[in-house]
Amino acid sequence: FYRRHLTHFQHDKAIYFVTSRLFGSLPASVLQQLADAQAVALARIQAEALSKEERRMRIDKQHRRHFGQWDNWLDQVKEGSHYFNQNQIATLMMESVLYRNHTEYELICVTVMPNHTHLIFQVLKDGVPLHHTMGSLKKYVGLRANLLLDRQGAFWQDENWDRIVRNPAELARIIRYVLENPVKAGLVGDWTEGPYTYLSPDYQ
Repeated sequence: FYRRHLTHFQHDKAIYFVTSRLFGSLPASVLQQLADAQAVALARIQAEALSKEERRMRIDKQHRRHFGQWDNWLDQVKEGSHYFNQNQIATLMMESVLYRNHTEYELICVTVMPNHTHLIFQVLKDGVPLHHTMGSLKKYVGLRANLLLDRQGAFWQDENWDRIVRNPAELARIIRYVLENPVKAGLVGDWTEGPYTYLSPDYQ
């Protein structure tokens, strides 16, 4: 694995769930609030008398809960960057993701939200770090989007939230989460109505 601010585990041919958000999409106060709550929750788990396996499961569950809270804020926050509200920018993102399908990864599902994106894919090339794949995609989209928006500066938040999908049941749950995100946020009535959502025919 490689480590920056978050811990990322890298496995060849793994299926990944990756969420990326726009730069400045969440206020610093919200991020601090979430970080503080996460630290308290993890410290509480570490202090409990648990078996190694039970502690691992509890920590994993807490990380998923933390992600859910973080993603809910992205759906609800009104301030900050919402460039994907613009059709040409959201279309750029979708086309860039689909262009790399079958060459860099096998795309399973994608949803583009106003200020973040969810991707589920299986890596195709052994030994290619996940951050290289995502870095290439985000760099291209960021450069093109800035030209279209006539702006300069960071387009994406630097890091991604990524998770290895461990089994078919978890994959089904995450696919459902990604597809339903625009519905939960009140953007569409049904996920099939969303113009910036894609599900591979192999998973329909």
